[in-house]
Amino acid sequence: MRELLRCIGYLAVTGILSFIIGRLLPKKWFDWEAAFFQCRQSENGGRIYERYHIRKWKDIVPDMNKILPALMPGRAPKALHSSREEVEGLLQETCVAEVIHLALAVAGLWCVHIWPEFPGLVLALLNVVGNLPFIMIQRYNRPRFCKIYRRFAVEEKCGGQVSSYEGETA
Repeated sequence: MRELLRCIGYLAVTGILSFIIGRLLPKKWFDWEAAFFQCRQSENGGRIYERYHIRKWKDIVPDMNKILPALMPGRAPKALHSSREEVEGLLQETCVAEVIHLALAVAGLWCVHIWPEFPGLVLALLNVVGNLPFIMIQRYNRPRFCKIYRRFAVEEKCGGQVSSYEGETA
């Protein structure tokens, strides 16, 4: 029982610290055009995640934007985006969230060290599996935000003003 409580405590502390670190890190460090954040060919522009019915469940998983809205960049999940800068901020946020959830998944493997028996391995694996949907959501949304961003950039180059794009939501 002691190992279970230690693992749960460890996962809770790493989750809280990761959230704080994610809020404090400069967003400019997260280049959404960097190779790490780009869609892989196998992801097919994020459409691979539709095989997992992501549209049905992505809006019902816990979202820090809904849980702690005062600490998160303000946006309505289904809002149309009004500027290229706003969309770029959302792109950077997807990168931050992906890195944080990847770090949480890796850090959670430490449960095997805390509880070096089968239940410790189960907790570590549950933690990894629990972070995968959040990583998938970021990788699903980013290509869609990129498309909106590029449309704004083209419109701005052409001298036109764009207020929103219908049908393009996160």
